[in-house]
Amino acid sequence: MKYLRFLPLFLLIFLGSCSEQEIADSIEPPRDYGKEYNNKYKRLFNSLYIRMALDRERNSQALNLFMRDMRDIRDIKLYEKVSRLAIDQYRYKDAQAISKHWNKIQKSSESIKLGLIASLESNDLESAEFFYNQYIDFNQVESKVDYSRLFFYFLENKNRLNVINFLSEKFKLNPSQEFALSFVELLYSYNMPIQTIELIEQIDNLNERNLVRLYANSHILINQPNIAQSILENYLEDKKIIDKQVYIELLEIYLIQKKRKKADNVIKLVLDISPNDEEIIFEVSRILYENKFYDLSEKYLSSIVSMNDKVEFLRGMLDLSKKNYEESISHFERIQDYNFKIPAIINTGTSISKLHGIEKAYDYLTVRQKEINIYNDKIQLLMKKISLLRENKYYDRVYDITSNHLDSHPNDISVLYSRAMASESLGNIDEMERDLLEILNQDKKNTNTLNALGYSLTIHTNRFEDALGYITEAYSYDPGNAAIIDSMSWIYFMKGDYEQAYKYSRIAFMKDKDPEIIEHYCQILLKIGRYKEFNDILTKIKDDSPNEKILIEKLESLKSDAPI
Repeated sequence: MKYLRFLPLFLLIFLGSCSEQEIADSIEPPRDYGKEYNNKYKRLFNSLYIRMALDRERNSQALNLFMRDMRDIRDIKLYEKVSRLAIDQYRYKDAQAISKHWNKIQKSSESIKLGLIASLESNDLESAEFFYNQYIDFNQVESKVDYSRLFFYFLENKNRLNVINFLSEKFKLNPSQEFALSFVELLYSYNMPIQTIELIEQIDNLNERNLVRLYANSHILINQPNIAQSILENYLEDKKIIDKQVYIELLEIYLIQKKRKKADNVIKLVLDISPNDEEIIFEVSRILYENKFYDLSEKYLSSIVSMNDKVEFLRGMLDLSKKNYEESISHFERIQDYNFKIPAIINTGTSISKLHGIEKAYDYLTVRQKEINIYNDKIQLLMKKISLLRENKYYDRVYDITSNHLDSHPNDISVLYSRAMASESLGNIDEMERDLLEILNQDKKNTNTLNALGYSLTIHTNRFEDALGYITEAYSYDPGNAAIIDSMSWIYFMKGDYEQAYKYSRIAFMKDKDPEIIEHYCQILLKIGRYKEFNDILTKIKDDSPNEKILIEKLESLKSDAPI
């Protein structure tokens, strides 16, 4: 049996001398292989064959081989790799079976965790309970850190609603402070500010720094900056040491509300403490830029002495926002750091389109696209070209360039999605549906695609039950997404269930002031007779956003047609 020590070397030589087809044919071992060998060498054969399949990216075959021969495999690293593969391929029952067998061989946090993730994805609550209790017992979970480590794993879950419902039931049974603090962080990371606020108020502990920040930021996310301001001001009132991070967050709240004097006071306070801290100066400048205080942002940015690409990029963005397009291009062209290079090229394209028109920008992006070797970065530039065409309503051209790309890269989801949206704009709903279904064939839990398909069927067809199915599924995976919540409201509106429509639309409106979300909410308000609320929204838009002329005209039209 000594020759078996050299088996990996023989396999490598074998792989190097075989054609692609010969290798493909050789990956799966015969069922009776190794019968004359003992279990040790049988396990070695199993692991090697499965690893060969994985190396060749024959993932389904690797997983099938592993499931077939799992009882003879002891390679722990392979267990972890194949468990994740099963989850990625939505084969949750297989992932659960792997975890249970892995636990028998060598129980670990990882072996239990992956079983728990798979159980929650498939809504197998009995198995989820089993793996959850195993994890709690195995790791002796008690502290906030312990719970946070466990809940961090759930960031991998695609079916977030299952996770939230499961943990909500657990919290009822174990309403401990440690559990609650970690659950708050998870809800916030899931972009569910309303639920985050409710849980924090239930805990009633606003002395804990992180909790205060999450409480304030959640109010910002539902457009209640005045409440967020009070929360942070009350927290900072008795603090003897200046908390720069919290003051920076308070600065952003003042800027959102256009409270310039209060914002100036915070900037002075923070910079008086750290007058030479260029990271703080940059952060202040960035926040000013994001809140459209461009001149003030430029003033602080100019005080940064050291030159780096991060600063150069922000200077380019400032000039772009101030319509100084030539200057913005000069800043973007100086950037060398590859992390900023692609965004710089994309924004240069925007500046060129403003200066010389879409065709010049399109040609520029095409040239730069050819210079780049990384495929995903090429796609980013392609998507910018598509964006420019869509902005100018050149939907035929979008359809053509996406189709040309898909001829050689048929599985590119982002380009498939762009072609689907072009088909919708051209009125080709059947073609749109075909491309969106192809995306779901590749990734059945793609929330953007599920939402787009459901919403498009709602507005273009009378297939409301199909639409509701897609949107409900998208909602279960990402219940904090304002666009999905808005789609939920609109399908219920179209079905005539105005109570449900109002429930979802109100949440979407609180989270996002996108014009389409506002229009839907206002239409629902008029339908259910909430005229005062409608008038208040219309008045506020006229006062705060007079440039939103299209939205204002639509709302005025809705008002004139309603029996107010």
